[in-house]
Amino acid sequence: MFNITIGVILLLVVVVGGILGYATIEGWPLSDSLYLTVITVTTVGYMEVQPLSSQGRNFTIALIVFSAVTAGYSITTLISFIFGGQILQAVWGRIMDRAISHLRDHYIICGCGVVGKEVALEFRHAGVPFVVIDQDPSGSELGQDEYMLFLEGNAEDDDTLIALGSEEQLQSLKDFARQKV
Repeated sequence: MFNITIGVILLLVVVVGGILGYATIEGWPLSDSLYLTVITVTTVGYMEVQPLSSQGRNFTIALIVFSAVTAGYSITTLISFIFGGQILQAVWGRIMDRAISHLRDHYIICGCGVVGKEVALEFRHAGVPFVVIDQDPSGSELGQDEYMLFLEGNAEDDDTLIALGSEEQLQSLKDFARQKV
C-alpha cells in the first residue's frame, strides 16, 4: 500500500511541477499550464495552447520522461499489488477477523506445532469451533488452509487472547495452565 501512495504522490508532483514549470518558463496562466501538462502527461498530444519557446520544448521533453518513469513505476506497483496477493491477503484477513469475532464457545489452540496441528485437525473433523493462534502462520501448513481460522500473534499476550474470546475464557486458560504446572 505504501508503494501505491508513493506512485500517487509522484504523479501529483509531476502534474504540479508541469503546471508550475509552464507557468514560470512560458509565463502562461495556470489553466493553460494545466491543460498542456495534462495532454503531455497523458500522451494525448493535442496542439499546444500557445507556441513553446526552446526552453519550453526542453521542459516538455523532461516532463515526458518524468511522466513515463512515474507511470511505469505506478503501473508496475499497482499490478504487483493486485497480482502479488496483497489485495487478496487484505480481504482474506478481514474475512478471517470477522469469522473469529463471530465465534462463541470456541477453543483457542495456542501454537501450531505437532500437537497443535493434531488437535486442530481433530477439532475440524469433529466440527468443534476453534481458532489457532501462532506467531508464524506461514511456517505451518495449517496457516495455508483457507478453512482454518488462524490468527498471527503471541499466545502469551493477554490482549491477543482476549481478542479471540473473552476475559472469562482467558482466566480459565490461565487457571488451567497453573494446574498443569
